[in-house]
Amino acid sequence: MKIKLTSVFVSDQNKALDFYTKTLGFVKKTDISAGNYRWLTVVSAEDPNGSQLVLEPNANPAARTYQESILKQGIPATMFFVDDIQKEFQRLKKLNVHYGANKNSRLNHRPIPRHCRQSDSDHSA
Repeated sequence: MKIKLTSVFVSDQNKALDFYTKTLGFVKKTDISAGNYRWLTVVSAEDPNGSQLVLEPNANPAARTYQESILKQGIPATMFFVDDIQKEFQRLKKLNVHYGANKNSRLNHRPIPRHCRQSDSDHSA
């Protein structure tokens, strides 16, 4: 069994696509119109045939509530791995990506070195 698709809820698919491709370095894999929204996926540039991340619209009230709740608690929606965390930290810091967990975050009690989020955005990473 393999994971081929997973989703992250976003309020604006265009902004999310910009963040995941231009800032984080993912590559757009699928972009199909679906009414007012799109079936929009990105993949790792290092593994273009690997798992796809669906940039899922949070138009459903349940999705929005879930997204707001985990953001408020400081729980990451998904996690990405890099070979050199310090190098990636410096690269993303220069791109105005903010790091850290809020004081209520469960991350403060785990051995996770860093997590990030883009300022003025709900595109957690």
